[in-house]
Amino acid sequence: MTPRREISALPEGTRVGGFTVGPVLGGGKSSLVYKGVDDSLLRTVVLKEYFPAESASRRGSAQVEAKPGRQGQFEDGLRRFGAEAGAMSSFRSPVLREVLQYFAANGTAYIVMPYLEGKTLRQMVRGGWRATGAGDLLAVILPILEGVFTLHKAGYGHFGISPGNILVQDGGRPVLIDFGAARRMGRDTTQFPVTDLSPGFAAKEQYYDAAGDGESGPGTWTDIYGISAVAYYIVTGNIPEISISRVAHDALRP
Repeated sequence: MTPRREISALPEGTRVGGFTVGPVLGGGKSSLVYKGVDDSLLRTVVLKEYFPAESASRRGSAQVEAKPGRQGQFEDGLRRFGAEAGAMSSFRSPVLREVLQYFAANGTAYIVMPYLEGKTLRQMVRGGWRATGAGDLLAVILPILEGVFTLHKAGYGHFGISPGNILVQDGGRPVLIDFGAARRMGRDTTQFPVTDLSPGFAAKEQYYDAAGDGESGPGTWTDIYGISAVAYYIVTGNIPEISISRVAHDALRP
Protein backbone atom coordinates (compact mmCIF):
# COMPACT_ATOMS: atom_id res chain seq x y z
CA MET A 1 0.00 0.00 0.00
CA THR A 2 1.32 3.45 -0.86
CA PRO A 3 1.78 6.08 1.86
CA ARG A 4 -0.94 8.18 0.24
CA ARG A 5 -3.51 5.47 0.89
CA GLU A 6 -2.46 5.22 4.53
CA ILE A 7 -2.82 8.99 4.97
CA SER A 8 -6.33 8.76 3.48
CA ALA A 9 -7.40 6.01 5.87
CA LEU A 10 -9.62 6.48 8.90
CA PRO A 11 -7.59 6.80 12.12
CA GLU A 12 -7.60 3.74 14.34
CA GLY A 13 -10.22 4.05 17.05
CA THR A 14 -12.71 5.92 14.83
CA ARG A 15 -16.34 4.96 15.55
CA VAL A 16 -18.62 4.51 12.57
CA GLY A 17 -22.03 2.80 12.36
CA GLY A 18 -21.61 0.89 15.62
CA PHE A 19 -18.12 -0.31 14.79
CA THR A 20 -14.64 0.71 15.93
CA VAL A 21 -12.09 0.98 13.15
CA GLY A 22 -8.78 -0.82 13.57
CA PRO A 23 -5.69 -1.09 11.36
CA VAL A 24 -5.78 -0.99 7.56
CA LEU A 25 -5.70 -4.48 6.04
CA GLY A 26 -5.43 -3.38 2.44
CA GLY A 27 -7.02 -1.36 -0.28
CA GLY A 28 -7.66 -1.11 -3.97
CA LYS A 29 -8.47 1.59 -6.47
CA SER A 30 -11.97 2.09 -5.07
CA SER A 31 -11.87 1.13 -1.41
CA LEU A 32 -10.00 0.84 1.87
CA VAL A 33 -10.30 -2.28 4.01
CA TYR A 34 -9.94 -2.22 7.80
CA LYS A 35 -9.94 -4.69 10.63
CA GLY A 36 -12.60 -3.60 13.09
CA VAL A 37 -14.74 -4.52 16.08
CA ASP A 38 -18.50 -4.77 16.31
CA ASP A 39 -19.14 -2.66 19.43
CA SER A 40 -22.37 -4.44 20.38
CA LEU A 41 -21.36 -8.07 19.75
CA LEU A 42 -17.64 -7.60 20.46
CA ARG A 43 -16.61 -9.66 17.45
CA THR A 44 -13.84 -8.91 14.98
CA VAL A 45 -15.03 -7.84 11.54
CA VAL A 46 -13.78 -6.44 8.25
CA LEU A 47 -14.94 -2.96 7.25
CA LYS A 48 -14.71 -2.08 3.58
CA GLU A 49 -15.03 1.66 2.97
CA TYR A 50 -15.84 3.12 -0.44
CA PHE A 51 -12.94 5.48 -1.08
CA PRO A 52 -11.89 5.80 -4.74
CA ALA A 53 -8.49 7.47 -4.82
CA GLU A 54 -9.10 9.11 -8.21
CA SER A 55 -12.37 10.80 -7.34
CA ALA A 56 -12.49 11.19 -3.53
CA SER A 57 -10.67 12.96 -0.75
CA ARG A 58 -10.90 12.99 3.04
CA ARG A 59 -12.09 16.14 4.81
CA GLY A 60 -11.03 16.11 8.42
CA SER A 61 -10.45 12.68 9.90
CA ALA A 62 -13.56 10.90 8.59
CA GLN A 63 -15.72 12.74 6.04
CA VAL A 64 -15.37 11.65 2.41
CA GLU A 65 -16.24 13.95 -0.47
CA ALA A 66 -15.87 13.97 -4.23
CA LYS A 67 -12.96 15.87 -5.72
CA PRO A 68 -13.84 18.93 -7.82
CA GLY A 69 -15.24 17.84 -11.17
CA ARG A 70 -15.45 14.19 -10.08
CA GLN A 71 -18.93 14.12 -8.50
CA GLY A 72 -20.48 11.99 -11.22
CA GLN A 73 -17.60 9.50 -11.19
CA PHE A 74 -17.78 9.29 -7.40
CA GLU A 75 -21.54 8.68 -7.36
CA ASP A 76 -21.38 6.06 -10.14
CA GLY A 77 -18.78 4.15 -8.15
CA LEU A 78 -20.85 4.46 -4.99
CA ARG A 79 -23.82 2.88 -6.76
CA ARG A 80 -21.63 0.00 -7.91
CA PHE A 81 -20.32 -0.39 -4.36
CA GLY A 82 -23.90 -0.72 -3.08
CA ALA A 83 -24.68 -3.20 -5.84
CA GLU A 84 -21.64 -5.24 -4.76
CA ALA A 85 -23.02 -5.41 -1.21
CA GLY A 86 -26.46 -6.38 -2.48
CA ALA A 87 -25.06 -9.13 -4.69
CA MET A 88 -22.86 -10.56 -1.93
CA SER A 89 -25.69 -10.58 0.61
CA SER A 90 -27.90 -12.70 -1.66
CA PHE A 91 -25.49 -15.64 -1.95
CA ARG A 92 -25.12 -18.51 0.50
CA SER A 93 -21.94 -20.51 0.06
CA PRO A 94 -18.99 -21.34 2.34
CA VAL A 95 -16.72 -20.15 -0.48
CA LEU A 96 -18.33 -16.69 -0.75
CA ARG A 97 -17.69 -14.25 2.08
CA GLU A 98 -20.89 -13.21 3.84
CA VAL A 99 -22.08 -9.60 4.11
CA LEU A 100 -23.15 -8.79 7.66
CA GLN A 101 -24.23 -5.20 7.10
CA TYR A 102 -24.20 -2.31 4.65
CA PHE A 103 -24.63 1.30 5.73
CA ALA A 104 -23.96 4.88 4.70
CA ALA A 105 -21.90 7.27 6.85
CA ASN A 106 -19.27 10.01 6.49
CA GLY A 107 -20.47 10.86 2.98
CA THR A 108 -19.64 7.37 1.75
CA ALA A 109 -20.66 3.75 2.45
CA TYR A 110 -19.36 0.67 4.25
CA ILE A 111 -19.65 -3.09 3.84
CA VAL A 112 -19.21 -5.18 6.99
CA MET A 113 -17.99 -8.78 6.64
CA PRO A 114 -16.68 -11.52 8.93
CA TYR A 115 -12.97 -11.39 9.69
CA LEU A 116 -11.26 -14.55 8.43
CA GLU A 117 -7.81 -15.74 9.44
CA GLY A 118 -5.60 -16.80 6.55
CA LYS A 119 -3.50 -15.66 3.61
CA THR A 120 -4.34 -14.82 0.02
CA LEU A 121 -3.05 -17.06 -2.73
CA ARG A 122 -0.87 -14.17 -3.86
CA GLN A 123 0.75 -13.99 -0.41
CA MET A 124 1.22 -17.76 -0.33
CA VAL A 125 2.84 -17.97 -3.76
CA ARG A 126 5.07 -14.97 -3.11
CA GLY A 127 6.10 -16.70 0.11
CA GLY A 128 7.24 -19.76 -1.84
CA TRP A 129 4.19 -22.04 -1.77
CA ARG A 130 3.25 -23.97 -4.92
CA ALA A 131 0.63 -26.53 -5.81
CA THR A 132 3.04 -29.43 -6.31
CA GLY A 133 0.42 -32.09 -7.01
CA ALA A 134 -3.16 -32.61 -8.08
CA GLY A 135 -4.31 -32.67 -4.47
CA ASP A 136 -2.92 -29.19 -3.75
CA LEU A 137 -4.39 -27.82 -6.95
CA LEU A 138 -7.88 -29.29 -6.60
CA ALA A 139 -8.12 -28.30 -2.93
CA VAL A 140 -8.12 -24.70 -4.12
CA ILE A 141 -9.75 -24.86 -7.53
CA LEU A 142 -12.74 -27.16 -6.88
CA PRO A 143 -14.23 -25.08 -4.02
CA ILE A 144 -13.75 -21.90 -6.06
CA LEU A 145 -15.54 -23.54 -8.99
CA GLU A 146 -18.40 -24.46 -6.66
CA GLY A 147 -18.67 -20.90 -5.38
CA VAL A 148 -18.57 -19.42 -8.86
CA PHE A 149 -21.24 -21.92 -9.98
CA THR A 150 -23.46 -20.51 -7.22
CA LEU A 151 -22.97 -17.04 -8.69
CA HIS A 152 -23.64 -18.22 -12.23
CA LYS A 153 -26.86 -19.99 -11.24
CA ALA A 154 -28.08 -16.66 -9.83
CA GLY A 155 -27.20 -14.89 -13.07
CA TYR A 156 -24.08 -13.14 -11.78
CA GLY A 157 -20.47 -13.23 -12.90
CA HIS A 158 -17.59 -12.58 -10.53
CA PHE A 159 -15.33 -11.05 -13.23
CA GLY A 160 -12.50 -10.35 -10.79
CA ILE A 161 -11.00 -13.73 -9.94
CA SER A 162 -7.30 -13.39 -9.11
CA PRO A 163 -4.86 -14.71 -6.48
CA GLY A 164 -5.31 -11.56 -4.40
CA ASN A 165 -9.08 -12.14 -4.21
CA ILE A 166 -8.84 -15.72 -2.91
CA LEU A 167 -8.14 -16.13 0.80
CA VAL A 168 -7.06 -19.54 2.07
CA GLN A 169 -8.26 -19.83 5.65
CA ASP A 170 -6.08 -21.38 8.32
CA GLY A 171 -8.11 -24.60 8.00
CA GLY A 172 -7.33 -24.77 4.28
CA ARG A 173 -10.69 -23.69 2.79
CA PRO A 174 -10.43 -21.03 0.07
CA VAL A 175 -12.87 -18.11 0.06
CA LEU A 176 -13.57 -15.49 -2.60
CA ILE A 177 -13.21 -12.24 -0.66
CA ASP A 178 -13.78 -9.40 -3.13
CA PHE A 179 -16.83 -8.81 -5.29
CA GLY A 180 -15.96 -5.34 -6.56
CA ALA A 181 -16.24 -6.45 -10.21
CA ALA A 182 -19.28 -8.76 -9.77
CA ARG A 183 -22.36 -7.89 -11.77
CA ARG A 184 -25.41 -9.45 -13.33
CA MET A 185 -24.57 -11.07 -16.64
CA GLY A 186 -26.13 -9.39 -19.64
CA ARG A 187 -26.40 -6.06 -17.82
CA ASP A 188 -23.62 -3.52 -17.33
CA THR A 189 -21.07 -6.03 -18.57
CA THR A 190 -19.52 -3.43 -20.83
CA GLN A 191 -18.46 -1.34 -17.82
CA PHE A 192 -14.97 -2.67 -17.14
CA PRO A 193 -12.45 0.15 -16.61
CA VAL A 194 -9.10 -1.24 -17.77
CA THR A 195 -7.46 0.14 -14.64
CA ASP A 196 -9.64 -2.14 -12.49
CA LEU A 197 -8.61 -5.37 -14.24
CA SER A 198 -5.98 -7.83 -12.98
CA PRO A 199 -3.39 -8.29 -15.76
CA GLY A 200 -2.83 -11.96 -16.48
CA PHE A 201 -6.14 -12.99 -14.91
CA ALA A 202 -8.66 -10.85 -16.80
CA ALA A 203 -10.03 -12.40 -20.00
CA LYS A 204 -9.65 -10.67 -23.36
CA GLU A 205 -13.34 -9.78 -23.63
CA GLN A 206 -13.04 -7.62 -20.51
CA TYR A 207 -10.40 -5.48 -22.22
CA TYR A 208 -12.35 -5.32 -25.47
CA ASP A 209 -15.55 -4.33 -23.71
CA ALA A 210 -13.66 -1.73 -21.70
CA ALA A 211 -12.63 -0.21 -25.01
CA GLY A 212 -16.19 -0.45 -26.30
CA ASP A 213 -15.38 -2.64 -29.30
CA GLY A 214 -15.93 -6.15 -28.02
CA GLU A 215 -17.78 -8.59 -30.24
CA SER A 216 -18.58 -11.02 -27.43
CA GLY A 217 -19.09 -9.70 -23.91
CA PRO A 218 -18.16 -11.27 -20.59
CA GLY A 219 -20.06 -14.31 -19.36
CA THR A 220 -19.54 -17.55 -17.49
CA TRP A 221 -16.50 -18.23 -19.69
CA THR A 222 -14.84 -15.10 -18.33
CA ASP A 223 -14.73 -16.54 -14.80
CA ILE A 224 -13.48 -19.88 -16.13
CA TYR A 225 -10.55 -18.04 -17.73
CA GLY A 226 -9.77 -16.34 -14.42
CA ILE A 227 -9.89 -19.63 -12.50
CA SER A 228 -7.65 -21.29 -15.09
CA ALA A 229 -5.16 -18.44 -14.84
CA VAL A 230 -5.12 -18.82 -11.04
CA ALA A 231 -4.44 -22.55 -11.46
CA TYR A 232 -1.51 -21.78 -13.75
CA TYR A 233 -0.19 -19.25 -11.25
CA ILE A 234 -0.24 -21.52 -8.20
CA VAL A 235 1.46 -24.33 -10.12
CA THR A 236 4.18 -22.26 -11.82
CA GLY A 237 4.47 -19.20 -9.59
CA ASN A 238 4.26 -17.05 -12.74
CA ILE A 239 1.53 -14.62 -13.74
CA PRO A 240 0.21 -15.63 -17.18
CA GLU A 241 0.76 -13.40 -20.18
CA ILE A 242 -1.90 -10.68 -20.53
CA SER A 243 -4.85 -12.14 -22.42
CA ILE A 244 -5.03 -9.51 -25.14
CA SER A 245 -1.34 -10.04 -25.89
CA ARG A 246 -2.00 -13.76 -26.31
CA VAL A 247 -4.54 -13.05 -29.05
CA ALA A 248 -1.89 -11.74 -31.42
CA HIS A 249 0.94 -14.05 -30.33
CA ASP A 250 0.44 -16.67 -27.63
CA ALA A 251 3.86 -17.26 -26.08
CA LEU A 252 2.47 -18.76 -22.88
CA ARG A 253 4.30 -21.95 -22.01
CA PRO A 254 1.80 -24.75 -21.20
